[in-house]
Amino acid sequence: MEPSVESPSSSSHPNQGPTSFMGSPPLSSPDSDQRFWSSLLGRVDSLLEQRNAKSSNLNTNKSDRAKRLKEDSLLLMRGFDSVGYTLSQLSNNLDNALQLAVAMATKTSSLARELKSLKSNICFMQERCAILDEENRRLRNGVSTGVKPEEDDLVRLQMEALLAEKSRLANENANLTRENQCLYQLAEYHQLTSQDLSLSYDEAIGMCLDFSSPPPAIVEGAEGQGQGQGRAEGQGQGQRQGQGQCDY
Repeated sequence: MEPSVESPSSSSHPNQGPTSFMGSPPLSSPDSDQRFWSSLLGRVDSLLEQRNAKSSNLNTNKSDRAKRLKEDSLLLMRGFDSVGYTLSQLSNNLDNALQLAVAMATKTSSLARELKSLKSNICFMQERCAILDEENRRLRNGVSTGVKPEEDDLVRLQMEALLAEKSRLANENANLTRENQCLYQLAEYHQLTSQDLSLSYDEAIGMCLDFSSPPPAIVEGAEGQGQGQGRAEGQGQGQRQGQGQCDY
């Protein structure tokens, strides 16, 4: 502030010098100098105040601008975060959709294969039904108009198969009948032998325990035993004959 104050004074004194030599008006009074310096000081103060106000305004503007920039940067960061989160969700959704599409494609291919196999089976069944319808029609026509020998191959083959099965069943029935007869004879023979053995056992027990019987009774018992042995031999021959029949 001092150089600016001194500069007018220095400039005023040279001006006053020539005026005094040139016959200008007399020197200014102290009151006029004081007014001049006071006005100059007021002007300088106003300029300084304006400068300070401008600097304060600039500082406030800078601080407001910095705050706005900071808030804008925070908003941008939040926006970028939300955009990144949305993009991650979209990528996850795209991955899920891709997996679902792949699964649907595989399922579609499997269904297409199944449909193809079903179509082939349906075609085969249709052909088979057509053949059976033709055979039924031929059989109906043959029954109504009389079947020709050359057109009766299927019926002939079926009848031959039925006759062969009938003969086989007849042979099995005959074999089973013979086996049943042999078993029946064996059962009868077993029953007879068991009865004879029980009788001979009773006779043997009676012979051994009858001490008071006379000697002729013993001879009769021996004769009865001989008869029992003869009967057993006859039954043995019958059993051998029955076994021979069964083997036949």
